Amino acid sequence: MGTEKRERQKANRQQKQAEEAKQHARSSMTTGVKRTIIGVVALLALLFVAAQVWGGEDESTATAESSEGSEDISVDRQEVSTEPEEDLVVIAPGENGLTPCPATDGSSGKARDFSAPMDDCLEDGAEYSAELETTLGKFTIELDPHAAPQTVNNFVALARYQYYDGLTFHRIAQNFVIQGGDPQGNGRGGPGYAFDDELPESVEDYVQGTVAMANSGPDTNGSQFFVVTSNNPWPAAAYSIFGQVSDGLDVVQAIEAVETTGETPIEPVVIEKVTVAQS
Repeated sequence: MGTEKRERQKANRQQKQAEEAKQHARSSMTTGVKRTIIGVVALLALLFVAAQVWGGEDESTATAESSEGSEDISVDRQEVSTEPEEDLVVIAPGENGLTPCPATDGSSGKARDFSAPMDDCLEDGAEYSAELETTLGKFTIELDPHAAPQTVNNFVALARYQYYDGLTFHRIAQNFVIQGGDPQGNGRGGPGYAFDDELPESVEDYVQGTVAMANSGPDTNGSQFFVVTSNNPWPAAAYSIFGQVSDGLDVVQAIEAVETTGETPIEPVVIEKVTVAQS
């Protein structure tokens, strides 16, 4: 009987060990599956992050043309919305090869891309002004079609196409200029065409409140413009002057005072609406 009892105990131990081995195997398998799943998730997360960093052209910095026109300044790119705008219209050139004039009431729609310069949209003898509503307040530009008829015509037409609505002052250079009118928001964009300069005779014309076109060299005017914010000596008469701030200079100064990284506003200053008045 003793021998049979020992045999039964031995058999029970072996059966228990077998069960424990099976349980351990199942536990190890479960742990291995969990580790595999965790590893796959971690790899996918790593690939996602890599795609964000290397998935396209590096736009963390951009080179913007300085208003002096003599050197390039490397500035941080301003963060702007990447969502496509709705209700943008496409404006085809007219029979004369120029962009047709927009309706004076803005009913032509909002356009941002043109393949040809503007037709002549100004009325002879009329005076024009433009009110810019921004996130920091309003200011008014008295436009000067006598000194710069082509430049004023371009600004008025773009404004009536609602081109500037929603753009930013992407560059703020303390005691120098605030610059806007770029659909890309980084100093490199424009309407899709260029037109000739209408330059002043003297650098002394660039006084506080002067409004002029930004450019990247002779005869490269498009949509970008700047407002001179100080009476500091100006480097060269190389920018087409087309107006003067007649009201709201304090708003211009408030825009100039916003916090920046380099010359890029940390919080965007948005041009909410440009309204042209004719008299």
